[in-house]
Amino acid sequence: MHNEINFKYQEGRLSIHSDKSTGSNFWLYPPLCLTHKELQILYCILQGKSVNDIAEYRNRSSKTIWGQKKHIYLKLGIQSDVTIYRDLMQKGIILFEKQKQITIG
Repeated sequence: MHNEINFKYQEGRLSIHSDKSTGSNFWLYPPLCLTHKELQILYCILQGKSVNDIAEYRNRSSKTIWGQKKHIYLKLGIQSDVTIYRDLMQKGIILFEKQKQITIG
């Protein structure tokens, strides 16, 4: 996992884009309680990266990342990995950018 994560602050929100290969873009309206490192970890989680993938990317142990993930979930009131998108959308923390659909034919 060697994707560079780019944060761009615009109009009171963070536009978060990964490199061109993933194509995932979304807006985060981050609570002030999250640090820059926590935002990076949250972004990786939202991309579906495992704790082990994030640990490798951050050059940390899996146990450290697991603890940071747990702390992020507590700060944001996220119940579980299964409910993360629902919880963040209900709190107005995440808004997905609509992707253009390509028609072939």
